[in-house]
Amino acid sequence: MDRSAELTAVLEHMLRELGIADINTFYATVKHDAESILEVLSSETCSEAARNAIAAEERLHSEMSTMADTVVQDVATQTALTGDVVDVSTAEAMVEEALCMVAEAEEGE
Repeated sequence: MDRSAELTAVLEHMLRELGIADINTFYATVKHDAESILEVLSSETCSEAARNAIAAEERLHSEMSTMADTVVQDVATQTALTGDVVDVSTAEAMVEEALCMVAEAEEGE
């Protein structure tokens, strides 16, 4: 899973906690008060922000997976009704038959 959402949440939390709103303030804080950055990053509220970001990302992936499954199921139902594709068991049987034909051809050589 991509952890950029977690990193983004942690950085946003840190900037908010330290009152950093621009690059100059961020630069000055890093240069002159790195300890305050470490305190915020090691705080429970920062850890909670990271956990919330991970949970949100997992929910999003779960919802997207469910949506994709629904779309695939709908397409499969539509194509089954129109006869445009074959079902999995038929496709597997066709592949197995083709492999048998290849093996027979190789034996005949």
